[in-house]
Amino acid sequence: MPKYSFINLDTEELEDHTLKISEYDQFKLDNLHLERYIDTAPMFVYNGVGDFGTRKPDNSWKEVLQKIGEQNKGSALDREVNKRTSKDVKIDQIIEKHANLQRERRMPPKTIVVD
Repeated sequence: MPKYSFINLDTEELEDHTLKISEYDQFKLDNLHLERYIDTAPMFVYNGVGDFGTRKPDNSWKEVLQKIGEQNKGSALDREVNKRTSKDVKIDQIIEKHANLQRERRMPPKTIVVD
């Protein structure tokens, strides 16, 4: 069951109550002297590029991102989290070169119009 924090408007004290979600609305109606208190300080904010929060993600999360990037070669995530070796760059250049050759072979021949 979720734990909710409330501030008592009469005494200005913080109270914690554990309620079922289905009980929450009725609890608020029965206790008008309590107002929901939400702490606005984020514990963790991470946008994938840099750490702007109060703590850094652990290495296990970085490993998960790296594995996903490896499975999706060439994706934005792969380029962001995985370092590319000179071998990877060469392999990509060779693949691109041969892909272009295959595309040229599949194109229909150009027709020349003679007057």
